[in-house]
Amino acid sequence: MATASGSSDLAGSGAPSPGGGAQAAAAEEEEREVVRVRVKKCESFLPLEFRSFAVDPQITSLDVLQHILIRAFDLNGKKNFGISYLGRDRM
Repeated sequence: MATASGSSDLAGSGAPSPGGGAQAAAAEEEEREVVRVRVKKCESFLPLEFRSFAVDPQITSLDVLQHILIRAFDLNGKKNFGISYLGRDRM
C-alpha cells in the first residue's frame, strides 16, 4: 500500500517582477499550484520505502499518479495496490 501526504504551495516567490505591470501579470499567470507528495510503501514484512516528489494537480490525473508510483517503487507493472492520503493545511 502506498500512503501519500501532500501540501499545496505556489511555485514562485510571489514577489513582483522587476519590470512591473505587464510582466508582473504574466508572471502571475505562469505560477502554478504544486502539490508536494511524500509516499510510504508498506509491503508485508519488507522494510518501509519512502519517495518524495511534486506534481501539478492541473495535469496529473490518477492514472498518471499511479504510473509515477509504479516507476518510483519499481513495481514491475503491478497495478494491484491501494492509495490513501493525508492532506495537511499550512498554518
